[in-house]
Amino acid sequence: MYFWNTKKLEIELINQSLSQKDKFKYLLAFMIITTFAVESSLYLSEKPSILMLCESLLVFLFNVLGTIYCFKVNSQGDDIEFIERYICLSLPIFFRIFAYFLVVFTAYMITGFIIFGDLFDSFIDQTNWVDVIFAVGSELAFYLLLASSFRRVAIIK
Repeated sequence: MYFWNTKKLEIELINQSLSQKDKFKYLLAFMIITTFAVESSLYLSEKPSILMLCESLLVFLFNVLGTIYCFKVNSQGDDIEFIERYICLSLPIFFRIFAYFLVVFTAYMITGFIIFGDLFDSFIDQTNWVDVIFAVGSELAFYLLLASSFRRVAIIK
């Protein structure tokens, strides 16, 4: 892997000498770095707690393990175009998960404020177990749907 020398990487891409596995390593490294950066930024706005650390660790693990799992599903099929499929399939799956999440989260917020009033405001002020469930549930649903799509697309002809 090239971490600094883009010229050599460009030559390998032009010559099409990178395997699917090599390209996957770049995607995985990028996923690890960006997930770590995004999760780390959350600690700037809130005092860290055990639940917050658990949520970050689980999100990180689901991103890494989910991506590896999808790569293996693709490899068991026709083993081509993993990154193209990953990116293209991720977008509509993300929007679908986000739409469901919005509906459930909005219902949760409305119900919480109706039942608990101002007490609910202090409950949602910090990371809580419901946040962890939403985050982990969203990640799990995303990668299960993505792997399912890979199974349908990576068919050996």
